[in-house]
Amino acid sequence: MFIPTFRNLRIRAKLVTVTLFLVLIPLLCVSYLAMDRFGKALRNAAEEDLEHLVRNIYAMCKVQQELVQSQLVSDLKVAWDVIHHHGREITVVPEETIHFEAVNQISNEVISVSTPLWKVGDTPISGNNEMVDEVQKLVGGTCTIFQRIEGDRLLRISTNVVGKDGKRGVGTFIPPESPVTEAILAGYSYRGRAYVVDDWYITAYEPIRGKDGGIMGAIYVGVREQSAHSLKGEIKDIKVGETGYVYIMDSRGILKIHPAKEGEKIIDARDSSGFEYIRAMVKDVVARPQGEVGTIRYPWVNPELGETKPRQKMNKYIYFKPWDWIIVAGTYEEEIYQSLHQTRRFIVVLVFIGVGLVFFLTMTLSKVLTKPIQELTEVTTRMVGGDLSQRVKVHGADEIGVLGTSFNRMISQIQHYTSNLENMVRARTQELEESKEKYRNISRFLNSILDSATEYAIVALDYHGNIMEFNKGAEKLFGWKKEDLVDKENIGVTISPEDRDRGIQVVMSRRTRS
Repeated sequence: MFIPTFRNLRIRAKLVTVTLFLVLIPLLCVSYLAMDRFGKALRNAAEEDLEHLVRNIYAMCKVQQELVQSQLVSDLKVAWDVIHHHGREITVVPEETIHFEAVNQISNEVISVSTPLWKVGDTPISGNNEMVDEVQKLVGGTCTIFQRIEGDRLLRISTNVVGKDGKRGVGTFIPPESPVTEAILAGYSYRGRAYVVDDWYITAYEPIRGKDGGIMGAIYVGVREQSAHSLKGEIKDIKVGETGYVYIMDSRGILKIHPAKEGEKIIDARDSSGFEYIRAMVKDVVARPQGEVGTIRYPWVNPELGETKPRQKMNKYIYFKPWDWIIVAGTYEEEIYQSLHQTRRFIVVLVFIGVGLVFFLTMTLSKVLTKPIQELTEVTTRMVGGDLSQRVKVHGADEIGVLGTSFNRMISQIQHYTSNLENMVRARTQELEESKEKYRNISRFLNSILDSATEYAIVALDYHGNIMEFNKGAEKLFGWKKEDLVDKENIGVTISPEDRDRGIQVVMSRRTRS
């Protein structure tokens, strides 16, 4: 159906159609492939940038952790030096006891306990914060001396750790199920993140042993988790795209670092579809190998920006286990593809400009190419009407020019042949008129002979023996009427049965042919 329709189009329409088709198809294919490849490359680059961002923060945390731990080891040595400055060893004075209303730092359970007095030289430790404050002046961090009490608890008998109520944590204790208690009572040091009084600290603990080698208690140095690094401000200042940012939370979903919601618990946060993406993210990242980056995508509406419709958001996250930090970097995908959309619009504009330019050039070229053909068609039409004096104007020496020259030669030859033919037809017509007149004269002469011959039978036959003429003499002789035989009967009707049986007709026919 298409091919016959295309064949019936004018040459200019065919030329424009084919040219636009040959230009548009490759142009659209190249544009689509370029945009597809560019989109994939941009998406991969954006994901890699987010991944590099969380990995860099992870690496900075790791370096900071190593620096803090190194500092805490040094702080422990300073703490021991301060203690040894007052005496070579800690002594227990059983006859002097100190009473505490001890508080479990986890459950806030209160128990009454009396412990023997600890001294270093002549300086008491129990209830005296002189030595731990001296350590703080030297190193800047917090320091605590623990005494082991019944139930394998570690009681703070001297500390400069201040709780959120502004009071020192003296009299609080670490329960036996704490990882710190388990490590100390097993005779090991503890390094890492730990809950101290009512907040999280980066810590270092070492056991205090008695003369018999048994575990008497522990000594601690540490810094508050939020002040243990210089990353907080830098992390808050990081921008991802136009509205994206980096935030940090712990495995309970509490925001540790956030541009606007620091300290909030977001573990139950849901996206626009009701999916608990924070809980899913925490579950996934904790189960991943250390240092592996995860990815999550979800629809999100940010009411703080006045948004009413959800947009797809992408987050990259990694878990820094020593501080229980989940480092998250996220942004809207449409912000990632903003440059892609701009490039796509630019390419679309270029395509339209290119198509318009091709269309203009094709129309101009088709006009140049088809104008001689149109002139040739017009000349041919006038020639068909009988005007053989028309000639085609030849504009060049290309194929169309050669065709015009050949056409002009053909017209000249046709005009010459037509003139000769007209002369021949005129002469032949005259000859025919003369022959017709002679024929009419001969015919009249023969008819008069036939009509006057009444005594002789004259019969005219065609090659097959059919009767063509039957005169009056034949009517008398044979008894047939002319109108009953001419062009109706064979000569056999005039032959007697005896002659017919003797084959007279065959003899007559043979003689006639010979």
